[in-house]
Amino acid sequence: MKTLTTHPPLGSKAPTARIQRIVLPTDFSEASRQAIVPAVALAREFGAAVTLVYVVPSSLPAEFGHLGLALETKRLTTESEEALAEFRRRHLPEDLDVRVVVTEGGAAYRLSETAREIDADLIVISTHGYTGFKHVWLGSTAERVVRHAPCPVLIVRATPTNHAPEDTQSHFKRILVPTDFSPANDKPMVYAAALGTRDDANYRLLHVIEPPPYPEFGYAHVPAREAELSSQALARLEDQGRRTLGEALMARTELRVRAGRASFEIASEAREAGCDLIVAGTHGHSALKTLFLGSTAEELVRYASAPVLIVRDREHEFVTTP
Repeated sequence: MKTLTTHPPLGSKAPTARIQRIVLPTDFSEASRQAIVPAVALAREFGAAVTLVYVVPSSLPAEFGHLGLALETKRLTTESEEALAEFRRRHLPEDLDVRVVVTEGGAAYRLSETAREIDADLIVISTHGYTGFKHVWLGSTAERVVRHAPCPVLIVRATPTNHAPEDTQSHFKRILVPTDFSPANDKPMVYAAALGTRDDANYRLLHVIEPPPYPEFGYAHVPAREAELSSQALARLEDQGRRTLGEALMARTELRVRAGRASFEIASEAREAGCDLIVAGTHGHSALKTLFLGSTAEELVRYASAPVLIVRDREHEFVTTP
């Protein structure tokens, strides 16, 4: 198992991020196969075991009756176990530590429960590539998993291809970490440090200044106020970065401040800089609250084109101190 230790100020304990158990869901679709690449890369990098999961849908026609429903569910489960074993044989490396699990019920709920049962450190899941309003109206298993999972979730947006790429080398070389300077954002930075496995991985720490809708002294004063806040934000970015990433990684880190709506600016920064991973924290509001109010993290899941790792402050603590 690989852990990465950062270098906070002398006298404090160094946080580490560990990944030992990865949940990899599949529905056998081309889109779901695209999560294999980062999952295998991370499993190799950290010496982690992979739990490959397929969820048998629980909705069957009512005419089956109780006995028929039980028999049909058993048949589907048996066929799914055979299909999943074949999927593992064809698409995952033979030498990888892989366990296959077939379960039944609602996909998001069963995936979250499976992660909880095995004390997973990470779920790697793909979406079917929808963004914006289409994604909002159609919903997604991935977004529901983010709300309820007991561990960080890496969301890979599927792209149109004829087949899933076979290169399973770690490919996170340009990593963006947005922060609002709250303590909850320390954990995403530690994960970002752990996931930047290549020596040439570069980081961007970003803070977004969201202008008030009704400025206290009128809109003419907004540019001056933003300039003042930007200078303060750069100093705080450097302080938080040195505390969580350490001096060595800070040498490969760019500090950025933008103004605007946080989710839009984060997605734009990632796109403009060619980032291949966004590591974002969320303050872990209840599912009902986030369902109606939304959050920067959930909007990122909907709109960002790069993979997004969501790390919540309320989940089981997977960042430890020695």
